[in-house]
Amino acid sequence: LNIQGLIEALEAENAGIRKRAAAALRTLGATQALPALRDAYEKETDPEAQMTLASALEALKQKTGILVAPPEVADDEPSVTKCIAQLQSDNVETVIQAARELGDLGDKIAVEPLVLLFNDHKQSIHVRFAVAEALLKLESAPIEVALLANLRHSDWHIRRNGAAILGQLKAEWAIQPLARALKDENHVVRRTARAALKHIGTPESRKALAQADNITQRPPMRPDGQQGTENARPVAPRTGMLQRLQPAPGEQPAETDTPSQSSKLSTRHLNPTRPLDPEVLKQLEEMYSDHSETLDNSKNEEEE
Repeated sequence: LNIQGLIEALEAENAGIRKRAAAALRTLGATQALPALRDAYEKETDPEAQMTLASALEALKQKTGILVAPPEVADDEPSVTKCIAQLQSDNVETVIQAARELGDLGDKIAVEPLVLLFNDHKQSIHVRFAVAEALLKLESAPIEVALLANLRHSDWHIRRNGAAILGQLKAEWAIQPLARALKDENHVVRRTARAALKHIGTPESRKALAQADNITQRPPMRPDGQQGTENARPVAPRTGMLQRLQPAPGEQPAETDTPSQSSKLSTRHLNPTRPLDPEVLKQLEEMYSDHSETLDNSKNEEEE
């Protein structure tokens, strides 16, 4: 092949031609094309061509380094060009590390390749999440990625809205931060994050929900360091909070001093000689409301 012709093709008007020329120069090991590739990379505006140029530059630089210098003096410091080239790696861990380094380096020349990678739905959710984090650091995140920042906002309303929209978008890449939101201090945010993960409906989102439920329902530690239910507050079942408080068959409900509350919620007292404390009743009602929407959604999904 004509190396000079390929070098001249790096300045073609068509981005596809520029991309193919860079790939060909890399395949041929044309180290003499390094200056032209560097100039083309700095002027390139097409994200895909830019990534191909970066990959060619990095490969040829390594080839030159092997020829003229021993490995121990090679430059191991991360560079924007090197990291952009690594975004095309077949190794997931390499891509994730490259995305993180690009975010830390803070050079906005990496924005376009990162956005291109984020929009590639064939990438794993872990890669897309790492890319989203990098774009946030570069302050150049697209709208969908900006919702990730909402999950970390001090205002719980904004955290809730972010979780809700990510759920509606079925943002698989956001499963990890949504799973963290299941531990949010605000019960509305927790409930919304749970609904979002259910709506995403992938094996990864169901696994995140199952892990969260397992942690929530795990018996507390006894004084001897073992897990068990002894001296532990019972965990309410996931279904039938009200049913759990109904009188047993054939049992008469105990009289209470709070008829207005008992008319709303029929209860069975743990101690028949004393009425259920209104504060305890209020807490139980809040617990039920915290679960009711999720339970209703679960039933609807099962029926469907």
